Amino acid sequence: EILGQRNYSTVEYRVGTTTSNFSCTTSSIKTSSSSSSNHNYINNRMNKTMLPDRERKRHQSSSSSTLTSLVLFWVASASLSVATSGAEATTADHGTILDPADANPYIRGCLHTKLPSEYRKFRVCNSQDPAELRNIVCREPDFDYLEIRVASGNWASGAALSFLTQIVLSELLGVPSASEASKAGETRNFYDHLGRLDLSKTARSSHIAAASNASLLHPKFGGDCYHVTNTDDEDQYVPCAHFIPEFWGAGGQDTSLLVQAQLLEPPSGLGVLGQESWFVTKFTADEDASVVSYYGLRGDENREKLARLFKRPTTWKDYCEEVSTSNCSVPDDTAQRYPSTSQEEAKMFANGLYAGYFRYTDANNCTKWPTNCTG
Repeated sequence: EILGQRNYSTVEYRVGTTTSNFSCTTSSIKTSSSSSSNHNYINNRMNKTMLPDRERKRHQSSSSSTLTSLVLFWVASASLSVATSGAEATTADHGTILDPADANPYIRGCLHTKLPSEYRKFRVCNSQDPAELRNIVCREPDFDYLEIRVASGNWASGAALSFLTQIVLSELLGVPSASEASKAGETRNFYDHLGRLDLSKTARSSHIAAASNASLLHPKFGGDCYHVTNTDDEDQYVPCAHFIPEFWGAGGQDTSLLVQAQLLEPPSGLGVLGQESWFVTKFTADEDASVVSYYGLRGDENREKLARLFKRPTTWKDYCEEVSTSNCSVPDDTAQRYPSTSQEEAKMFANGLYAGYFRYTDANNCTKWPTNCTG
């Protein structure tokens, strides 16, 4: 429901399904000597860029409750412990302005929006809130605590889990939390005042760099990510996050090395199951029910059937150059024009511009290729 109201859309489909839960672990981590090269880069970045003072209250953790790098994986289990002061604050005078909820219905808090009688207080502010909206759509935290930056994936479940993390921290625990998209100028902040949800194909490995950078920041800025992310300049931007709610690389060498260097917590899972599957359309299953099971897909005995049933997708460029009678100079039911960039040329679908096209190719020809024809 949340993703729907945030106008979530993507043309990149996952092959498979996942279920999710929430757990994590915290600890103080010391930087080891093996990370000196990266540490120097971070220091150079921070010394090179003079950032203005924040227009927000700083929330740094005390020495007794330092939170540095925090990572969550799918391969173990853990729990979250956040210290709070127990103090309660009254809701601020929010004034009267053009309602920012027109762009994002949850800008004041998901629980406050859905259950206003039970959750009367707004969520706490974070560094990504515009200065002019502070104390209008959010309230200042009741206690001094480091802002937790959550690395959000650019896929549905990754974004949803980061949303849940922000809700738990900002609305239930009163801890300021922001979102890390690992790319300058992008946001997957649940409370974004414009309701933006950027889902470009940023490298997922950058989340690991973001988490290790948070540890490297600790000696100079107490792990506060704001000092290296407050820029839209891609050359100056340094990804930084304390927590990754979903990551599909727990067994990778890069992860193991960073754990050994004490820049990341050891992989900790949610105790849930992930599943990867092949899917067929309903009308294909109606035509041939054998394809709903892998028994109907495997082996040479099914090779010709698969080559006959499943045509191959065609890129936008190939459609214009090999199928269209006008090379897409004249719009038709499939393509509105010729692709204008190399990225467009490789697309199998572009909303409103290229509807996609399936066809038989030489690779489907089982007469010509009886032992390796495919669909």
